[in-house]
Amino acid sequence: MKLRNIPLYFQILLLLLSLPALCFGDDKVHEGKIAVYKQAIEKAKNTANDSSVYYAEQGLLYSLSNHYIEGQAEMLMALALIDREQGRYEQAKQRALFIIGLYRELHDLRNIALVQNFIGTLEAARKNDLAAIEYYATALELYDTIVTDHAGRMLTYMNLGKLYLQNSDVATAQMYLMGAEDLAKKVPVSDTTIALNNCLAELYLAKNKDEEALKYLQRNIILSDVPELINAHAQSLYSLGVYYNERGDASKAIDCWNRAMSIARRQNLYAMQINILLNAAEIALPQYANEYLDEAMGICNKMHNPATRARLFGELAIMYERQGKYMNAVYASKMQTKIIDSIDRINREKEFKENNTTRLLLKSNSRVRQLESLSHRNAVQSTIITIVSIALIIALTTMIVMYSRTKKLNKKLVKHEGELSELNSTKNKLFSIIGHDLRAPLARIYMVLDLYDQNIFDENEKKEIFQQLKTDTKATSETLDKLLFWGQSLMKGTSLQQLPFEARPFVQQNVDFKHSATVDKSIAVRNNIPEGLTVYADYTHFDFIVRNLLANAIKFTYENGTIEINADETMLKDMVVFSVKDNGTGIPLEQLKRIFEPFHSTEGTANEKGTGMGLMLCKEFAIKNGGDLWVESTVGKGTTFFFSMPKAAGDK
Repeated sequence: MKLRNIPLYFQILLLLLSLPALCFGDDKVHEGKIAVYKQAIEKAKNTANDSSVYYAEQGLLYSLSNHYIEGQAEMLMALALIDREQGRYEQAKQRALFIIGLYRELHDLRNIALVQNFIGTLEAARKNDLAAIEYYATALELYDTIVTDHAGRMLTYMNLGKLYLQNSDVATAQMYLMGAEDLAKKVPVSDTTIALNNCLAELYLAKNKDEEALKYLQRNIILSDVPELINAHAQSLYSLGVYYNERGDASKAIDCWNRAMSIARRQNLYAMQINILLNAAEIALPQYANEYLDEAMGICNKMHNPATRARLFGELAIMYERQGKYMNAVYASKMQTKIIDSIDRINREKEFKENNTTRLLLKSNSRVRQLESLSHRNAVQSTIITIVSIALIIALTTMIVMYSRTKKLNKKLVKHEGELSELNSTKNKLFSIIGHDLRAPLARIYMVLDLYDQNIFDENEKKEIFQQLKTDTKATSETLDKLLFWGQSLMKGTSLQQLPFEARPFVQQNVDFKHSATVDKSIAVRNNIPEGLTVYADYTHFDFIVRNLLANAIKFTYENGTIEINADETMLKDMVVFSVKDNGTGIPLEQLKRIFEPFHSTEGTANEKGTGMGLMLCKEFAIKNGGDLWVESTVGKGTTFFFSMPKAAGDK
């Protein structure tokens, strides 16, 4: 989607804000312009997410070009909030950590504590409870040095209470929420006050004290009934409607939702409109329920927000299932999975681009400071040069020294960036595999089992469902096994454990392990590894490589085919070259080029599924042990995978 240019009124407003520079200086101008960008971001957030990102990026570029650190921090926080809304929690965290660095330059403890709180909410959303508590604790330590910041301490106590309440630790949650309530009496009413009262209502509901919970919800209606808290007022009405609906009082619930909907439409609060329509559809007659659902989908399409659209399809799947419309439920669930997969792909691409942007931002900030310093020196030197020629020599010497130091520093930065890039790549692989190859199959398994349990399928359909479940479960189990094995090899403190060992027993063990799979397809496996052949490697890596290459060979070999496992001690000096050869389908050239990339996989001769992750890990493990892994293949004739391992000392 092409982003629109900044509107004319917006440009005029930015131009007018430049006039105060004559009286108040540049900082007032920068502050005013960033305020306009923030207003534009807020206005666009509910209608066009791409526009809000555009305004935030333009504000960031403006702040960077003018070396306005406060503006950089505020625009990065706007982008981090959008990332959180879109589920890009790691990207939001990286932005927040960079923001903390900016506020440290400004010695702004209050905003550092606020950002620590924000990171805590990100970790809580990812179920990293211990990490969340650590960030909240750091925020509280900072607030200890800012005695008068009751609002910041109240926010932290509320976040801690919410976290413990989500983990059913009601006693600890009550301690923090009551502490937050005491602090709320010392600060003006704000959105945080309304959120705190909602948390207190949830606390009393968890304690089965409905009347106490109702008091807090009703108190929010009164407190938020002011123009500056209009959005919070709509949220309060919506929450009170949910309370009444869950207790069977549909008339009061609808009254609250109608009032909330009126505000939500005036304020363009699309997400709230969708929530209200979904709740109304649950208790409405069928003909009205469909109208509400259609309206909700129409609003969702206006938002250009795929995360909200995925959530809406999830809600529709649940609702259709309750209504007995099982085909509609399956379709909605498939659409949700498709959108989530698309979001994951887009998020990975955005995260890669944003990581590059962040690195450029870091370099740009450093370069701006260097240029400012050089500009100041050059101004002084230009005056001195006209008086004393020797100043030129001094200036040149200084520049040479600075260049040398800068060159050394750049080398260190490049090395550090490489290490960070490798760590980030590892993280991306882990999250991609978890999000792409574990979540979707597990979600499908759960839903199909739920439908299976309702006994609405005939016997043939049940057999097909059972076979699909078996296939999905096996693929998910294999993916999880590989993921855990890889994760274990990357854990902090682990190292390569290379020892001399005999190769044939490990190969035979894997041949025996895959016996049932070879019998199913009538495949003959020949273990031609000679007795006594020893290699010097990590035997767990060797075992993993053999197991995966053998599984691949079985997968792509036709019935009554043959697989040979051989070893050659003469092909490479001081190395043993093992090979796993099949006479199966072979691999086309275009697929051969991407064979070691993750998520690059094809179905086997018996429709076996995979992730492409196994070959990637096999190559990594071979290289770590001082060898390599490569492949030769001819379509229709078969494939041979080769991997090399060092010979044991006695065999060289």
